[in-house]
Amino acid sequence: KGGPPPPGGKGKGGPPAGKAGAKAKAGIAGAKSKARAPAPDKFGHTPFGKRMHLVQASYDEPDGMSVFGELHSNTEFDTELLKIMFSKGDDGTKSVGARRKAITRKPQGICVLDATRAQNMAIVLSKLKVSSEELCTCLHELDFGNSLLNIEDLELLVTVLPTAEESKKLLEHRNAVEQLRDVEQKVMPFCTLPRSVGRLRLMRFALSHASLYGGQLQRCRVLSSAAEEVRASTEFRELLSVVLRLGNFINHGVEDGKEGARGFDLASLSSLGTFKTGAVSTLHFLCLTMRASHTDSDFLKDFRASLQHVHEAAREKVPMLQASIQSFKTEVEFTAREKQLLEEGSAALQRLKELVNTLEAEQQELQTSVDQAVQQVTDVQKFFSVSDKAAKNLPPPEQFFGHIASFMDALSGAWQEIEKNPKRWQEFASAAGTGSKATRKTMPPGKLAVDLSGITGESG
Repeated sequence: KGGPPPPGGKGKGGPPAGKAGAKAKAGIAGAKSKARAPAPDKFGHTPFGKRMHLVQASYDEPDGMSVFGELHSNTEFDTELLKIMFSKGDDGTKSVGARRKAITRKPQGICVLDATRAQNMAIVLSKLKVSSEELCTCLHELDFGNSLLNIEDLELLVTVLPTAEESKKLLEHRNAVEQLRDVEQKVMPFCTLPRSVGRLRLMRFALSHASLYGGQLQRCRVLSSAAEEVRASTEFRELLSVVLRLGNFINHGVEDGKEGARGFDLASLSSLGTFKTGAVSTLHFLCLTMRASHTDSDFLKDFRASLQHVHEAAREKVPMLQASIQSFKTEVEFTAREKQLLEEGSAALQRLKELVNTLEAEQQELQTSVDQAVQQVTDVQKFFSVSDKAAKNLPPPEQFFGHIASFMDALSGAWQEIEKNPKRWQEFASAAGTGSKATRKTMPPGKLAVDLSGITGESG
């Protein structure tokens, strides 16, 4: 039924794969040889002992239609320059490099300081806008008015001043300073300046006391203002009254406000955002209530304006403020002691006396302000306490103000939600206004009571 397959190379089948592949390769090679001439083995010697790789380099005459057929340049090609740049000396090193290596360096001078210390000192001294000699003159004369001095440079300089041991080694060369290395020469004036570390500390405080005083005084005033605002805000009191009635109705079904809890801890304010059905929370009810009661004014704007320093007070930690003012006092006392070490009748002593008078007045005002602020904050916390026991265990002031600040933010968020979609919330108000009191339900039955932490039933 079918005979044996035809022998190789006969019949309908093509030639064997091996022969076909060989012919194909030969054809491709022939085509390549016609298309591009092979690279000649050698045009001449390679001047630098190696060749530069040119990808698909062609040695045929370029086609006039290609860019290489149009390359005609009058630019001078300096082969001597090329040889100098890439030729090597007898020892295998580049000739230019060899000549450069042969250049002698400037003598470094006597090295006294450790290499790392010297480097750190050199970096800091290079950033100064005045020379070390000029700076030491300012320190010696206590010239606090030099416009080229700034607190940032002095802060860095404090970290690299020579130690007592380093100063001792450097002073051994004080009669031959020019023989020292450059950095040692720049450091030498600090070694010859009496009490250089103390004078630098004094100069640093002289330049920074005004900003320190202003910043700390402002922090005290923020606490005082926040305490006064919380106590005086009629909007805040109105909100607390509604929140208390809201909690009593939800927890006990009391509507008239004559029964139930009589007060609560301000930490309870966070519960208003968590007591909700779906996306509707008691914060939204509070907002709708205040909007309905204040149609002729922007209640939220007035509320936030009445407590404008509360957020900043919530970020203030009183112990840290007190520590900062104590640190200021320490520097004032140090500055006052420096008067005893200066020559009587000198211009430096006169400048220092004027500075001390200013510093002592600032320090006294800071101490008075922080004491007053702490007392005001304590008094307002006691005023908002639910019991005598709570008044004796007051939380940190930042926590007290933090509860109020968080409530302000949460109420503002709910208020904005209502303003973005007033139609949706108007439906609640319309339903409440048209339905009978018996059928109105703010929350579905079975809802857990709102958590008013620290709630008390005692009359206030």
